[in-house]
Amino acid sequence: MARRTASKVKPLPSVECGCEAPQLQVDIGLGVADAEPCEALTPLCALYVAQCRLCGGTYSKPWRRIIPGAREGKRP
Repeated sequence: MARRTASKVKPLPSVECGCEAPQLQVDIGLGVADAEPCEALTPLCALYVAQCRLCGGTYSKPWRRIIPGAREGKRP
């Protein structure tokens, strides 16, 4: 596994997202994934920080990854 260096880490925006209905995305290393706000912490939100596509701010509240094709009733 390749080591991450400080030069490869993207700086986070200093502004916190304040949108009523944020549209989230997160760079998880394998690409950018869509995300949505949720009520409980998830393993991914403990490791990565989501950003809002609307305002560009960081989203520090709990979120979960949106898995394409997943059925609505089966989300944790």
